[in-house]
Amino acid sequence: MSFLQPAMLWFAGLASVPVLIYLFHRQRYTVLPWAAMAFVRRALHRNRRRMKIENWLLLALRVLAVLLLVAAVARPVLRSRALAGDTEGGVRNVVIALDTSFSMAQRHGARTAFDRAREGAQQLAAHRVREGDRVALVRLGADAEPVYAEPFSVNEQERARLIADIAAQRPSYRPGDMPRALRGLLALLPRFRGEEDGSPPPAEIYVFTDLQRSSWRGADGRWLDPDLPATVEALRRADARVTLIDCGAPERANAAITDLGLEEPVAVLDAPLRFFVELWAAGAQPLE
Repeated sequence: MSFLQPAMLWFAGLASVPVLIYLFHRQRYTVLPWAAMAFVRRALHRNRRRMKIENWLLLALRVLAVLLLVAAVARPVLRSRALAGDTEGGVRNVVIALDTSFSMAQRHGARTAFDRAREGAQQLAAHRVREGDRVALVRLGADAEPVYAEPFSVNEQERARLIADIAAQRPSYRPGDMPRALRGLLALLPRFRGEEDGSPPPAEIYVFTDLQRSSWRGADGRWLDPDLPATVEALRRADARVTLIDCGAPERANAAITDLGLEEPVAVLDAPLRFFVELWAAGAQPLE
């Protein structure tokens, strides 16, 4: 367990205040003998054990309330190694991958898919990456292109640089090949500091993409890289957890001219011409 505000734990010393108050008031009493005191003493003798237990329980609850308040202000964070992919000592290897293919420039409203990807990556770098984590920033297109020569350990200065470098990324004019890019990501894992047996360390890979079909499959419906299943299995064996974040816009109608030609074999000067056009439409709604 770690704390987002560990400095607040110094206030845990305030838990001693209820104890000090109890001890201070415990010593402040005045002996005043009076006639009915014998009856009171007998009643107190019968209930002394119960009252002492109640007082100690009340004191413990007061101390616990102060400790819980301090812990809440310190903002504890529980992380499971199995869920978060932590390596020994809590240091993680994180890969932030941005799909830079041309389809990411598609605009929906005032923002593009790449704008959403860039914003999501910045949020990840600002809030999910911890100090000491080793991070790599990668551009994905026809291949995996690392922005930095080597992964680096995150501190506050490096975090600011990472966020600024994410903001500086732009989409390209090239088509995407995500199966090949995943194979490139697999090849980048050994750049992280390896385990004692020489194997690549576990890594968390976050891919911000629009999940375009054309970036995964060809026109015939087959994977662009027939070895994609083998790549996925290799990532699994390398203990790399891949998370795909969909940044694409809602499905929109699309159309293209796939063929254009003359109906007549010869074009004659000053004579009307007839053309034929073949259109291809994609989307849930028919085009008119």
